[in-house]
Amino acid sequence: MIDIYTSLYTELRESLKEKDEKINVTGVPAPSTTVFPTVAISEQSNITYRPTIDSSGKENHATIMWQIEVLSNMGSSSGRTECREIMDFIDEILIAKNFVRSMCETFDVSPTVIRMVARYTAVVSRKGVLSNG
Repeated sequence: MIDIYTSLYTELRESLKEKDEKINVTGVPAPSTTVFPTVAISEQSNITYRPTIDSSGKENHATIMWQIEVLSNMGSSSGRTECREIMDFIDEILIAKNFVRSMCETFDVSPTVIRMVARYTAVVSRKGVLSNG
């Protein structure tokens, strides 16, 4: 399996902490967190990219899908703004790395907690080079 989870997670975590050290970054989806704002980063899918399997059956590329969740407890309007600002920051990083955003939705978890979820896909080579397929 082609695995870039640790390196990409670490890069995103460090970038978010540089932006704002108060952002809680976790690798576990956290819709019930008590620390805000929280960014949960997880790889949801890692599938062999069939067109590049060689004659020995060796995996040369994988299609990966990452899910980013941003949670804020600043209430409906301010919380949506905070989620969007953080998600925009992450979006710029992932798009620059050749990920493609496949969805982004916002949910009211409670009257004060807002949750924004986005999913990104890319094709990654054995050498860790990302492309958008």
